[in-house]
Amino acid sequence: MNTRRILLIDDNPNDVELALTALDESEAEGSAVDVAGSGSEALTLLRRARDEGTLPDLVLLDLNMPHMDGIAVLDAIRAERGLQGLPVVMLTTSGESRGIRES
Repeated sequence: MNTRRILLIDDNPNDVELALTALDESEAEGSAVDVAGSGSEALTLLRRARDEGTLPDLVLLDLNMPHMDGIAVLDAIRAERGLQGLPVVMLTTSGESRGIRES
């Protein structure tokens, strides 16, 4: 059985812990989850994974992060050769409709 690879991108340690707990209790059990605490760290990890042929099967991306928010990270992923086709699920605890629409 192949292990599914997930990249979780979130700057909030509490939200990371919650997401990891939810993944452990779901059908994602047995998945390999990597965590990036910022958009720039995530892009570095994704570029390295692309070059090594180990891209994640799914990216879980927080919308609200400092320095480089989720929209900027998503735009970078969609613009980068070899990353455009990655499935990305945007996460937010905010009810702000503008960010949700942009996602």
